[in-house]
Amino acid sequence: MFNHTNKKLAVITGVTQGLGRAMVDRFDELGWTIAGCGRSEEKIKQLRSQFDSKHHFQTIDVSDEMAVSTWAKPDRILPSSTTFLSIFS
Repeated sequence: MFNHTNKKLAVITGVTQGLGRAMVDRFDELGWTIAGCGRSEEKIKQLRSQFDSKHHFQTIDVSDEMAVSTWAKPDRILPSSTTFLSIFS
């Protein structure tokens, strides 16, 4: 489980461009913690350097079912009493 203390967690795929990238900005402004993935390793590195370490960004291709299953296991990312929002962009 990655470490976050916020009670609001948004899990967003496609965070490296388009709608997913725009949602990262907005949820960060609203104070949510973000667990996001995208295919571009370089863009994921940019997100990690741009945003607070409270967020968790990982390079994953969502067409790889095993990689997504491992990354998005609720027991890895959800502490108890967290508001959870999952967005697949």
